[in-house]
Amino acid sequence: MPFRFTNGDPVPEGLKLRKEGRRWFVTLENGQEVVVFTAKTLSHLRLRFENGNEVDELLQRRKEGKCWYVTLEDGQEVEAFASGSATSTLRSSKLRKFYSELQNRMENNDASLDSYLSSLERRYRSAMIAHKKYEVVRWAAENGHLNVMEYLLGEIKPKDLSKTITANVFDLAGKNNHVHVITFLLNIPSVFSLAEEHPQIRDKCIIPFVKEKLLTLERAQLTFEETNSNGVFNIEDDNESTLSLCILRHLICRNDPLLLDDLQRLINIPSVNLLIHQAAEFQRDNELLYRALVVGNMDAARLLIAVPAVQVLAEQNDYYRIKSHTSVLHVDKESSMRALPAAEQKRMQRAIEHYDPKLQELTVPVIMDNLRDTLCARYKAKPAQIISDVGITIVLPMNWKDFEALNFCKKGLERQPSEHQRALEAYYQHKDHTAFRYLLKPNPWIHSEALYVKVNDLGTERWAYFDGYEPLIAMLFLAASDEHIEPCDGFTLEARLEHFIDELAHIGRAHNWDVFIEEGVPGKESLGEQDDLDADRPSCYSGVKKRLFQSVLGHPLLTLLTVDIVKQKLNELVREHFKAAITDDNRDKYKKAWDDSLNDDLEFDARQAAMACLKELDINSEQKKMLLETLVGDLDKKYGGQFSNDAILCASAEAYLELDEKDKSATHATQFAYITWYNCLEVKVAHNYIRVSSPSSMGLFSSSRPEPMDHDLPVEEDDGLTLRKNFCFSE
Repeated sequence: MPFRFTNGDPVPEGLKLRKEGRRWFVTLENGQEVVVFTAKTLSHLRLRFENGNEVDELLQRRKEGKCWYVTLEDGQEVEAFASGSATSTLRSSKLRKFYSELQNRMENNDASLDSYLSSLERRYRSAMIAHKKYEVVRWAAENGHLNVMEYLLGEIKPKDLSKTITANVFDLAGKNNHVHVITFLLNIPSVFSLAEEHPQIRDKCIIPFVKEKLLTLERAQLTFEETNSNGVFNIEDDNESTLSLCILRHLICRNDPLLLDDLQRLINIPSVNLLIHQAAEFQRDNELLYRALVVGNMDAARLLIAVPAVQVLAEQNDYYRIKSHTSVLHVDKESSMRALPAAEQKRMQRAIEHYDPKLQELTVPVIMDNLRDTLCARYKAKPAQIISDVGITIVLPMNWKDFEALNFCKKGLERQPSEHQRALEAYYQHKDHTAFRYLLKPNPWIHSEALYVKVNDLGTERWAYFDGYEPLIAMLFLAASDEHIEPCDGFTLEARLEHFIDELAHIGRAHNWDVFIEEGVPGKESLGEQDDLDADRPSCYSGVKKRLFQSVLGHPLLTLLTVDIVKQKLNELVREHFKAAITDDNRDKYKKAWDDSLNDDLEFDARQAAMACLKELDINSEQKKMLLETLVGDLDKKYGGQFSNDAILCASAEAYLELDEKDKSATHATQFAYITWYNCLEVKVAHNYIRVSSPSSMGLFSSSRPEPMDHDLPVEEDDGLTLRKNFCFSE
């Protein structure tokens, strides 16, 4: 390894070297010991004079303690400084001078402070602005120096705004009635969003600001319309358009019916309408619709869902209904701590009201004991096991005391965890036992450093924050195991209970998924977020409720009514409409019209006549009203009022039945062709025979009256209808 002196000269061979910590020393011929460097280390070492100029590599240099000294050509020795270090002596000394000057100017209320800051080098300027947690920003707000505030926010990086614009900044500006500073700050969309996080700012500053902004916008629109009767009012400034989105969110969260006109006015502005579904200043696409659902502002939701781009995104995301899936716990760790949409809150309340009499009858402690007994029985049926170091299968006991009595060896073999560690990992991966441990008080399997746990006064016992949720857990256990309410959505009673237990287990180890498993970690099969197979780290108290809410699937009272379910029911009702409208007297007419509408070889007039004939089958306004009333009755009966109380679902149902206004030839027959019309086969049974339409005569056009047939007749072709005995196959 080649070494060099501080001046860059190579160290002669034969000199004695020694290492102390990370430093190398060489003993010279005169016995003096000096520091030396590797060539690589020295190449990274750059020295500068106090004025910032780089030191010539040919000049002699030496290090004394932490200080560097350079010998100039005239023999004078001066101090030099290592560059590249943010905490170097040179930078610190300069900053001290700058801080002093900055303090003097602020004490003298110097309105030209922005000019002074702009004269500094950028690296010093950034440090000055950030000094004492952005003291200069608070000073500018308190003294009303708008020019300085404008300059400062232009220099501060967007990611640092949250540290800069605190409630104190607005308080200082408001205390001295510097409305112009507050107005400037709130006109910046990112600052507006930050300010909304502070309730005192929202009440004192944002509401008056928004009121004035809306009045200004209304005046501008009226002025425009007076001079441009055929024009469309728009906001051309990008910043103003983005700010309008922030104001929209603010109005939605206030959930005031008196603000609906303002909401509609903003939504109708083209530049705002184009952005309304995008993330912009928000956390997610369609944030405005999601926010409306969270706060229960159904009037705002109706206005938003009328925007095509919003509806498309909403459909892709199942109208932002929370889906129950283990990845919610793993990928979006704190999603369970977000507010529940109003519809979900009502749904939970329905289940609570249904099971409350039984809760009162049995009592919560008894139900919780029944749940623990259920988990014990399931575990004993399929217990956790390990293979010992001598090849024997060992069944792991349910309780900690019995586990300790096994006295497993805690020392592992080469490249293999110990029996004790393998046993613990087997427990951690067993869902029934993990759910049981979550409900233990105390839980000996819990991690000693787990954050979200309760601890006894002596600090010797720890357990999860489950006891505050025992009534809810007990109610959900009753729902999951209720044999009197038939499972729905393809679930069986066993699968419903299995999922409930699975979710309890995930709650018990929610923060064991916080560690990102990197490549090369022994025993880990894949990269990404995984269970760390360490002692239990349960969910925090505030995160439990949402996760419990997701724990029971396949239960009508706790099943979320989705748009797909609504559409499926609508398809059934539309099919009944067609079946009632098509009779034996008009079947041939409509069949011919259908075939003609698909025949590209026909003349235009003939095809138009066919479409006009099919249009006779359209669902008119009165029929639509009756159909929707039937839909409301059927869905509310099964799903406990979810449909009629959800503006989004109601709007989507109405939109599903609408025809394209731009397409004058559109008909309900063609719109529902492959859902309720084309695939609606009319199966006819006569004795042992089943009549099935061939492709040319499918669905509602087949005869509605079965024809009597002789049992001994062979299968035959009859008027395009295939007769098959005992089984039905579509051709």
